[in-house]
Amino acid sequence: MKIKTLEGYLTAVEKKAIKAILEAGLTEGRVSRKSYWIKEMGGFFEVVIGQNETNVFNRVEFKKYKHTFKMI
Repeated sequence: MKIKTLEGYLTAVEKKAIKAILEAGLTEGRVSRKSYWIKEMGGFFEVVIGQNETNVFNRVEFKKYKHTFKMI
């Protein structure tokens, strides 16, 4: 099972985490400091990755990034 990214960019660690979540039969999960929410949309998958980031003013913000991929 391989992940082909269609929109956005997924690192190897993120792909590994997504595979583990899907193999466990889950649609959301947390791996280290990132949260993953996965939706299936007609053969494609959409994943939203959320993580805490520190901004320029030294405040912590929760950022969400959206990516689209399909399984090969």
